[in-house]
Amino acid sequence: MSSLDMLATWPLLASTTTLYSAASALKAYMPGLSQRKGAKTEGGVMKRVGFVLMLLAGSAVTVQAQDSQNGAQWASNVCAECHATRAGQAPSPNGRAPTFAELANAPGMTSAALTVALTTPHAGMPMFVLTSEQRQDIIAYILSLKTSR
Repeated sequence: MSSLDMLATWPLLASTTTLYSAASALKAYMPGLSQRKGAKTEGGVMKRVGFVLMLLAGSAVTVQAQDSQNGAQWASNVCAECHATRAGQAPSPNGRAPTFAELANAPGMTSAALTVALTTPHAGMPMFVLTSEQRQDIIAYILSLKTSR
């Protein structure tokens, strides 16, 4: 796969502005991320997010189908203990956990930002072992809750 094909697979990597937006969205919902060793400044957070996004781009071999219905089921089984996962459901069972609708509608929230959130340890969120397909389905479901397109 050529570099251009990878950029077509992960179009947000072509834009520094989008990378900054993804980092900003993640910082809003991952407060512990900037407190981790080596990420003491905003630049440190940006470097970590950029590094993870580059790793994701390098590992993108094929575009996987995303199934938001499967994602809704996974969210109900895995995420609903802490998050309000359904549209119109408020508040989250864990008061510190944003609702999926809040995540979907956060400025700069993208598939890549959610991928980073689901693959990077951060304060208050356990690290679940999900397959790439499960993770992409959950992300598709979360983004399906976006009200402003």
